[in-house]
Amino acid sequence: MKSDSILLILVLLIHAPLHGQSRFGLEPQKEAWIGAAAIGLALPGLLTEPEPNSRQPVTRVNAIDRSLIYRYHRDMDRISTMTTYGMLILPVVAVLPQKNKLNSWLTYGVIYSEALLLTYNSKELSKQMLSRHRPYTYFDSPQIEITDESDQSFLSGHTAAAFMSATFVAQILSGDFSTSRWKKPVILTGFSLATVTGALRVRSGNHFFSDVVAGAAIGSFYGWLIPRLHRRNTEQRTGMSLYPTLSGLMIRFSI
Repeated sequence: MKSDSILLILVLLIHAPLHGQSRFGLEPQKEAWIGAAAIGLALPGLLTEPEPNSRQPVTRVNAIDRSLIYRYHRDMDRISTMTTYGMLILPVVAVLPQKNKLNSWLTYGVIYSEALLLTYNSKELSKQMLSRHRPYTYFDSPQIEITDESDQSFLSGHTAAAFMSATFVAQILSGDFSTSRWKKPVILTGFSLATVTGALRVRSGNHFFSDVVAGAAIGSFYGWLIPRLHRRNTEQRTGMSLYPTLSGLMIRFSI
């Protein structure tokens, strides 16, 4: 829990500097509503104490999850954490080569932070409200100490964060960098790493297959929704438009 909070703070600090022209824009009223939604998702965890939950018999686990149940594997756990860290900084790596848009990082940073907060708070809410024991607890020798987090299997936070980041990057690249030669390779790499992260969470014994699917779904949803809510139409049917760039102003005529 503490490491999750530290990671969240680090990611929010990474995405900052300047503001400029982009297909994505910020609106105070919209940001207030999204912030309120994020706070609303966090409130149940602050106001209530989760009830202890007894582990159900393995025979009551659905057939797909039961066929993919593994003992705890420390190396797989660590690798999946590393891939998640990598996915969380993917937006920086994806935008960095696009020098003509570096002045839009504040916009990207705010949007990304909102998507990350909503994903994180939704994950925490699901773990509290839908308490589920992790796969490794079903073994007589779990190879890891049973703690308060051992019944927080649903949903996979690592997978949710990875797919949120992959989907977010796909939205940004398709919106502001649609002609970039890096677009397809970066998007493909992002979703591949997110999929690997989910597979490792299952193989490490931390999550069931359904935990990972749910994490991928919620992460992809926020990674798509938040950029779409901030997308603005920069096209004009007729007239002249001025766009600020790092080297000056660009004049564009549309007919």
